[in-house]
Amino acid sequence: MTDHAATLDFLVSAADEPVPDSKSIFSRGDHDVARCEISVDAFQANLESTIAKLRRAFTGLATAGDDLPLTKVEVTFEVTASGKICILGTGVETSGTGGFKLVFERK
Repeated sequence: MTDHAATLDFLVSAADEPVPDSKSIFSRGDHDVARCEISVDAFQANLESTIAKLRRAFTGLATAGDDLPLTKVEVTFEVTASGKICILGTGVETSGTGGFKLVFERK
């Protein structure tokens, strides 16, 4: 039995990963979209891991003394059926998707 209070509902592309115990809700283009429940704990752990890696990647790239300091970074990501975080790169079609955008801004 699933504890619905400890899960988040997501609509995911059924083409990316098999979605256990779900049925396709509708088609979007060439692939089906399915509803799945993802554990809040798993989502939080994956999000924390991704953010830590992004912070590490951007550390030292720009400092306040630079002529053109890096002041803001915007990262868009989507969530897979298993709760994994996938950062969307250049050229990925994102219009009409329900991705998340994180904005990191230097104080």
